[in-house]
Amino acid sequence: MLTSELSGLRRSIRLGGERKLASTTALIAVPAGSSTANVRVKKKRKETDVIKTEVDMSRLELFNKQWQGLLKMRASRNADVDLFGAEALSSGVDLKPKVMRYHALIAVMLSSQTRDPITAVAMNNLKAMKGGLTVETINETSESDLKDLIYGVGFYNRKAKFIKETTRILSDLYDSDLPNDLDLVCSLPGCGQKMAKIALRIGWGNVCGISVDTHVHRVARRIGWSSERATTPEKTAAELESWVPRQVWDKLNLIVVGFGQQVCKAPNPSCESCLIKDLCERNGIARKNVPKKP
Repeated sequence: MLTSELSGLRRSIRLGGERKLASTTALIAVPAGSSTANVRVKKKRKETDVIKTEVDMSRLELFNKQWQGLLKMRASRNADVDLFGAEALSSGVDLKPKVMRYHALIAVMLSSQTRDPITAVAMNNLKAMKGGLTVETINETSESDLKDLIYGVGFYNRKAKFIKETTRILSDLYDSDLPNDLDLVCSLPGCGQKMAKIALRIGWGNVCGISVDTHVHRVARRIGWSSERATTPEKTAAELESWVPRQVWDKLNLIVVGFGQQVCKAPNPSCESCLIKDLCERNGIARKNVPKKP
C-alpha cells in the first residue's frame, strides 16, 4: 500500500494552517545516474540530486487505487513475462552470482522485439551448450554458431554480434561480471536503458529507474500515467520516474507488462474484465472497446 507515503506528503503540505491536497511542490531525491528528463534540477545536495516537480495529490491517490487493482489482476503471476521473462530465465539454485547476472543480461538482450516464449527457447539453447551459458563459453562460441542457437528471436543476426562484443568487454574489463552501474551497462553494445534497468534490478537488486517497454509505454498512456508528450518509451520512463512513488519502481515493469499481455492488450484491450476500467482514461482506445455506462 502507498498509504504511508501519501500520509507523509499530506503532513508536509500546509497552507495557512490547513491541509492542502490539490496541487503542490514536492522534493524527490533521485540518486546520481537516474534519469531526470522533463524535471527541473533545483540544486545538488551531497551525492544526491534534488528534483523539484509538481505533484498532484489527487493523482497519487488515483495511482494508489489503480496500483491496487493491477496487483489484484496480477495475483496469479501467470503471464508470459512471469513464466518466460528475464527474471524467470535467470533463476536457478545452482547458479553462481556472476553467472546469474550474465543470464539476466543475455535474457534482456534477447527479449527486445521478441515474444517471451521465443526468448525462452533461445535461452534454453544457450544453457544447453557444453559448459552452459557463461562468459567463457560464449567467448569460445563462434558468431555463426551463436546465430544458429538464438535463431527465432528478433534481429538475431545483430544480437549475436552484440552478445559476442558485450561478452568480450565483460571478460576484458569487468572480471566476467555485470558492472553494477547504469551508465556502464548502457554502454555495452546492444544494451539500452530498458534492458540495463532490468538486468541491474535482477542481478544486483539495484533499482535505478523504471524500465519501459512497449507494454508499459502503451498502458501508461492509456490509463493516464503519462502525457501525450511521452511519444517514446524513453520519454515515458522519464515522466514516470518524475512522479511515481519509488517504492513501486522495482515491481512496476513486471506487473504492468503482464497486465498488458493479459488484459490491456494491443490493439484490443479487454476493458470489460478490467478491474480498473472505472479509473482509466482509456487514451487511444477505440470506442468499441469502451464499456457502456450502466
